[in-house]
Amino acid sequence: MFIDPYTGEVKKVWNEDEDFFHTIVHLHYNLLLPMEIGQPIVASATLIFVIMLISGLVLWWPKNKSAAKQRFSIKWKARWRRLNYDLHNVLGFYMMGIGLLLALTGLVWGFQWFNNSLYYVTGGRETQMVMPFSEVNMQSAKIDKPMDVLFNDLYAKAGKDEGLSFSPPLTDSAYISAGINHRPGTYYNQDTYNYDQYTLKPLPATSSYEGAYADAKFADKLRRMNYDLHVGAIAGLPGKIIMFLASLICATMPVTGIYIWYGRKFKSKKKPVTQKVPKLAEA
Repeated sequence: MFIDPYTGEVKKVWNEDEDFFHTIVHLHYNLLLPMEIGQPIVASATLIFVIMLISGLVLWWPKNKSAAKQRFSIKWKARWRRLNYDLHNVLGFYMMGIGLLLALTGLVWGFQWFNNSLYYVTGGRETQMVMPFSEVNMQSAKIDKPMDVLFNDLYAKAGKDEGLSFSPPLTDSAYISAGINHRPGTYYNQDTYNYDQYTLKPLPATSSYEGAYADAKFADKLRRMNYDLHVGAIAGLPGKIIMFLASLICATMPVTGIYIWYGRKFKSKKKPVTQKVPKLAEA
């Protein structure tokens, strides 16, 4: 709902479930199937894609210097079968790094065991932290209109081009979650904290996504960056364009790969040429 902040008038009501891009997100994440069915299918396919990328690099690796010269360029004037092979081989090599980034960041959402393992090997440890955000939060008495007080406090601290986020409590025992996004258009560089909904007393963090980004450990920063790395937003519009083009190349890999497999599996064998022996003239 879009509401005029001065009059309270509802300007527009937007149903996210009917939005085209919201539907595409569900198609991408769980194939528009029930989550418990579609999401494991997508995650498993992504894991297979990672294996195919790594095994493809092994097959691509040149055996000698002369072979290496043919691994980095496409012979556009070659016959279709050779051109298809080069498109698969050469483009696959150039996009492999980005393809792995796309796939591995996708696996973070796909499998909890992968998410936890990556977090652990990068030095992450689940901890509970108390991080006071401002002087107003140290009060212990009940505050009148705490959301207004917190908003004004955060608004005064945020920079001109920074964004604010608020998650109001939905129950009497829930807390307020609020913070500053230092780079709107992305999600990773945020300072997010939890507050008591009555006194604004700071509460312990409940996940590695909370607290000051600058003070977070490498594993926590990497976990926060996962979405922005996945879509390329961390590098701005150029990063999104690169990820978009890399995704298109990834989509061509199965097509060109199947054609290579089909050509090798069912290629027509040339029949041996039989020469007719001329008959000897009768005496």
